[in-house]
Amino acid sequence: MYIPFLYNTINRVVSEKSTRARESMRMMGMSDVAYWLSWIIYWTAINTTIATICSVLLCLNVFQAEHWFAVWLFLWLFG
Repeated sequence: MYIPFLYNTINRVVSEKSTRARESMRMMGMSDVAYWLSWIIYWTAINTTIATICSVLLCLNVFQAEHWFAVWLFLWLFG
């Protein structure tokens, strides 16, 4: 469930490398911390959304006796 998003993220990072967008952002004053923090926030938002949707579906249909937060935490840490 995470493969398409991982592929898309890696594809974007590599395309930024080939178009030298990161170097142009660095010339405009953007720091490396802000650049990588934006990618971390992007991936965390995607990971949280996928984990939430999957845990809701799993808790409703499969794991009815399990606590939903344990399922969500497992999926979020897996992502």
